[in-house]
Amino acid sequence: MDRKLKPISQYIKDLSFENFAAQKDQFKSEKLDLHVDLNIKKKILTNGLTEITVNILLEASKNQEKKFIIDLSYASTFTVNQTISNRDKKKISFVDCPNIMFPFIRQIIFNISRDSGFKPINLDYIDFL
Repeated sequence: MDRKLKPISQYIKDLSFENFAAQKDQFKSEKLDLHVDLNIKKKILTNGLTEITVNILLEASKNQEKKFIIDLSYASTFTVNQTISNRDKKKISFVDCPNIMFPFIRQIIFNISRDSGFKPINLDYIDFL
């Protein structure tokens, strides 16, 4: 059986965290308002090897005041069967790959928010389709 997709590696490309609340000594155990912006990029590395990068910007605030920002660029490399159609390659790149990557992204966001002194952010499942 010839597989269409095989994960090879995964890694944090870039990570930025700014804790505005810590700078003002404003730690409270309260529910924060979240704004999430997500972007997916595809880069062909070699014949059959593709890098998918999910960029996620999460801004947490309360009463219009920013508490913290997490800016994460998380990437994975995959081999993609070159004999499949371009339409299938696009679906694999922008749906299947991010679905494989999302649990790891979710865990990183959870850990960073928890370790920053706030309630952990447990992102809802994202349907990339």
